[in-house]
Amino acid sequence: MSSKIRTVLVSSRVVWPTQIFRTGVVVEVVVEFAEIVVVEATAALAEVVVLLLVAALTTSLIVKVIIAASKVLVVVAVTATAAAAILPATPKIRTGFSSSSSSLNSIVVLVLVVVVVVVVTVVLVVVVLVVVEVVVVVLAVVVVVVVIVVLVVVVVVMVIVVSIVLVGVKLLVIIILVVVLIVVYADRTLYVIKF
Repeated sequence: MSSKIRTVLVSSRVVWPTQIFRTGVVVEVVVEFAEIVVVEATAALAEVVVLLLVAALTTSLIVKVIIAASKVLVVVAVTATAAAAILPATPKIRTGFSSSSSSLNSIVVLVLVVVVVVVVTVVLVVVVLVVVEVVVVVLAVVVVVVVIVVLVVVVVVMVIVVSIVLVGVKLLVIIILVVVLIVVYADRTLYVIKF
């Protein structure tokens, strides 16, 4: 009689806790895997943020190069236009220098007008290009900041939600294991008493 009772007690204290422990280990592994997935997702989002920053900086550099090239082209174009306007008047300088001073005065006025036009055009173009550059850089910075803020908010919310879910799963598993232990031991105890 006592040997049978011992056998039942041994089976109730060894076999069932072992199965429950295995179940707990499996659940813990699943929870740890979920945490790893969350960490990897966070790292991936951080990598996306870094790539966006690099893209923004690259875009800003490309825009600066384009604007610098545009400045050079505008200066060359304006200088070529001025040269094309001045060069036809050079023969008049040679022939009219000794004949009369009116042609020289007109040529000087023409040269001064062309120089003023060139200077004003270059200044305006440079100002416009600088304004465009500033606007592009500001827009790039604003876009990057907005994207970073959105990604950070998403990551924080995701981590909080997943953490709450994982904690809830752990608590639920603990409650289930406790209930199973209580039911099993109660059933085994009743069985021993009846036996």
